[in-house]
Amino acid sequence: MIHLFLTPAEEEEGFSEEKTEEKKETKKPGIFSRLRGMLRTAGGKKAVVGEEVAEGAARGVGQGAGVAVGYTAVRGIASGGKFVAGGIFDPLNIFIALAFIFHIIDVFAFGANPGLPIRWYMHAFLALLAWLWVFRIPDESIFRRFPVYIALWLMAIYFVYAGNYAARGINWFFAGSAVDPGVVSLVRTVVAGITNTILVPIWVYYAVFFQQIREPTRISKILAFIFAMLFIVATFSAVARSGYLPTSWEEISPEQRAQAQQVLGEARTGVQKAPAAAASLWDQFTQGISNIIMGPGGLVARAVGEDIYASQVDKNKDEPLGVYLENIQPSSEQYYEDEPVNVWATLKARTLDPDDYVHVTIACSADRGQLSSTLACPVVPRVTGDTNPDPASSSLSFDIFGFEQQDIGCAIPENTLLHGFRTVAFDAEFNFPTDAYLKAYFMETSRLRAMRRENIDPLDLYGITDRTPTAIHSNGPIAVGMITTQPLLGLDENATFRLGISLNNRWEGKIKRIRDVVIKIPESMELYGCDVSFKERACEEDECENGKYQHVYQLNDTRLKQLEDIKTAKSFNCNVRVKSGQLQTALGNVPLITHYFKASADYV
Repeated sequence: MIHLFLTPAEEEEGFSEEKTEEKKETKKPGIFSRLRGMLRTAGGKKAVVGEEVAEGAARGVGQGAGVAVGYTAVRGIASGGKFVAGGIFDPLNIFIALAFIFHIIDVFAFGANPGLPIRWYMHAFLALLAWLWVFRIPDESIFRRFPVYIALWLMAIYFVYAGNYAARGINWFFAGSAVDPGVVSLVRTVVAGITNTILVPIWVYYAVFFQQIREPTRISKILAFIFAMLFIVATFSAVARSGYLPTSWEEISPEQRAQAQQVLGEARTGVQKAPAAAASLWDQFTQGISNIIMGPGGLVARAVGEDIYASQVDKNKDEPLGVYLENIQPSSEQYYEDEPVNVWATLKARTLDPDDYVHVTIACSADRGQLSSTLACPVVPRVTGDTNPDPASSSLSFDIFGFEQQDIGCAIPENTLLHGFRTVAFDAEFNFPTDAYLKAYFMETSRLRAMRRENIDPLDLYGITDRTPTAIHSNGPIAVGMITTQPLLGLDENATFRLGISLNNRWEGKIKRIRDVVIKIPESMELYGCDVSFKERACEEDECENGKYQHVYQLNDTRLKQLEDIKTAKSFNCNVRVKSGQLQTALGNVPLITHYFKASADYV
């Protein structure tokens, strides 16, 4: 829009680079290279470790030589390939302390969610310490004991499932049998006690009981005795509470002997079922590995990124997308009534995809003045050197691609406008798309309720910083808003929640007509009960996002009057639920999962 001043026809008035040399630094060998450089020597001789030399036999060490390695005193190597125990800061003691600390964190922070990837990293760190430092024999191949620590690593991760599997296995083992339920309860109690998560610090047990390449320290001996006593007391206490612990042989009744024989018979049957049970456990194990690496929220998913569509929208949320009229100016600062008036402008378009085009229709108008009606003026494409181009029409339509521009003009015939200030306005009608997405968090309903009863905030527990995610939309004439019932939602077979979508006019003018709205939700969910009809259809080309989606929901009837002449905003509301049999897919194999809801709107 531009304002002009017209003068009556009878009145006339006058108008350098510098190069630096890199200093080479000598890198000192690390702790592991120093360990590999360790030499076996007798009591009073020198032991060379990298560049460090320690003389004399260390106090309290049998045949080993005193050797300083970093900040930890390694007390020497005894004959026969075993490490000799040292003081309180012996690597074995340090390792046991770290294993205890990690186990406490594991149980109380992640015990309810053993599938968290952070558990893999914690136990991998302990495995590396054990493999390359604490139990490393200098002259032995570094890969000889590697499978042992891989096995311990996996045991430490998956042993937390053992109690649940054991309880289910016992129930399955005695299912349908005539064994006294008290006996079944006794066996289940004993096994559950032994496999209790709190009582199974795998790395501590290995360091105390099972490794054979180090002499035990005083601390490890004390811990071994304490653990043995705890297991004995816990086992006998469980048996005693069950009422099946006789104090003498005479107290064993014929009924109890019959029960024992029946248990043995069931055991023989169980041995026959063992291969099938082992195969089932192996399948669950391999599936768990696959889900952690390739599943939703897994290592590969995090490495690739959260969502390609979302990243594309994020990239364009601040870009000047849309159609713009710039550099609006008249060919002269002042006109006379008997002269034609020409006003020029530059039309620019920028779209999400440079290969997409926008169809634009341009019209212009001017106020005549002195109670005259508004005049519709011809619009013409600009021709270099031609100030009054011909032919002219009341509007001009053309396609303009992203990052292109087009010069246009508004031609007003002479003796049309009366003298005084006059306003010339351009009107642009064009189609344009806007994309948006909203992320929301989901948990299994019973788990979410249990955590809330304990006043545990799942978002805090799992380190979610974006606690109230809002819709992100690409820039343009309208803002696409999206909202769910709440940011963190519980899911079960009967759960439903609301998905709201709004189209908000951000520029001057109005939305003449909504041409299309497409909604994408996770494949495990479905839309229903919308206040405007949406139909489910197969996705097409880019909508599928490389196979991520098979179906989308499209606005079914664009002829509705409520979809025309929108000056402020228009909203849609739909219900969402999990498809039948798709609950596990929706939840994934993680305690808390993020899903994206997406919308694309095309309008004029």
